[in-house]
Amino acid sequence: MPAFLLTKDGPLASLTFNQPEKRNPLNIEVLLEMEDLLHSVRDDPAVRVVIVTGSGNSFCAGADLSALKGSSDPQVRQRLLQAQGTCRWNSALAARASSSRSS
Repeated sequence: MPAFLLTKDGPLASLTFNQPEKRNPLNIEVLLEMEDLLHSVRDDPAVRVVIVTGSGNSFCAGADLSALKGSSDPQVRQRLLQAQGTCRWNSALAARASSSRSS
């Protein structure tokens, strides 16, 4: 299931977080998907407004903490959070920059 639903109606686009069973969490894959969708909206001359909303009872829970399950050591949990966010985000951005230069 995609992390987002994108609908367009004339000048209005709606981008809906679509993982209500997990309270619409953020992780690197979700952020990259959102970035791609926002670029497609940006590049559509018909769209003038974007509404971002969430499905289910939550707009967005924030960081996806599922990687922390099973770890009770605070230092390990901190490293996992940093690795999930900073390192993976930097790697993904570097890969995208590299692929766009080669295109």
